[in-house]
This record gives sequence, structure tokens and C-alpha cells, in this order.
Amino acid sequence: GGLLGLNAAVSQAENSTTVIADIGSNTNLQIGTSLAVTADNTTNQTAEVTGVVGGAAAIGASVVTATSNSNTFAYLADHVTVNNSNTDRPDVSVTAHSSDINIANAKAGVGGVIAGSAAVAETKTGGTTQAYIGANSELAADEVEVDAEHNAQFNATIDSTSASLLGASGAVVKHTVNSTVQ
Repeated sequence: GGLLGLNAAVSQAENSTTVIADIGSNTNLQIGTSLAVTADNTTNQTAEVTGVVGGAAAIGASVVTATSNSNTFAYLADHVTVNNSNTDRPDVSVTAHSSDINIANAKAGVGGVIAGSAAVAETKTGGTTQAYIGANSELAADEVEVDAEHNAQFNATIDSTSASLLGASGAVVKHTVNSTVQ
């Protein structure tokens, strides 16, 4: 309040995770009916910010960021052998699944004779999801499934309000997804 009102509000939600499911190098396995190597990684980040200011001259800004960097790996390392002593061969699956939800909500409000407000909301999703069978591995199996999947969900809401005789307001939303799936 008063003659000059200034406000800045910042909020960040960040998550960096790594999930690994593996069978180590030079392993010899005798399997009954199935072998499943599964890595699941789920994250959920929500960041919210509200900034309000008033004065004869008022300026306010709200900036919010929700970020995830998820790394998910499922694999049989090099030189893994899978056998079955029975006549039936086992099923082998190697799966890596990851899911990231990033939500950013920003509100900026100002009031005065001369006023300006800005609101910025940004989400960022990154990381690697990988499933594989290493070199020189031998699998005596009926079925072999290797699957890697990543799901990125993002959303933002933004409100930049200026109540004044002479004023302006601005709003920016940005979503970035930079994920590798192999």
C-alpha cells in the first residue's frame, strides 16, 4: 500500500528421481514360468503463487515453475543367461514406465492510479526412460517383451489483473517437454 507499492512472488516445485530395476552382468538364471524386470516412476509437482499489491503507483509480478527430471531404467545387463530346467520356456519382460505431472498456477494483481502486473507460469519435464537387454545375453524364452514408455502431463493457469486509471498487465505460459524414451 501507500504511495508506491511493489510486490514479487516466486514459487518452485522441483523433483529429480532415478529408478533402476536390473539383473546384473554375468548372471545365470533358472526361471520357472516368467521373469519380469519392471521399473515404475511416477511424479507429481504442483507450484502455486499469488501476489497482490496496491498503491498510488503499483507494480507486481508472480513467477511459478513446476519441474521434473525423471530417469527410469529396466534392463538385463550384458552376458545374462535365462534358462528353464522344465520343458516349458519362461516368458521374459523388461519394462520401464514413467509418468510426470507438472502443474503451475500464477496470480498477480495490482491496483492504483498507475499500475502494472505480470504473471509467468512454466512447466518443464525431462529425463530418460529406457528398457533393454544387454549384449551377449542368451534367453531361452517363449516370449520376450521389452517396453519403455513415458507419459508427460502438464497444465498451467494464469491470472494477471490490473485495476487502475493508467495500467497494464501481462501473462506468459510456457510448457517444455524434453524426454528420451528408448
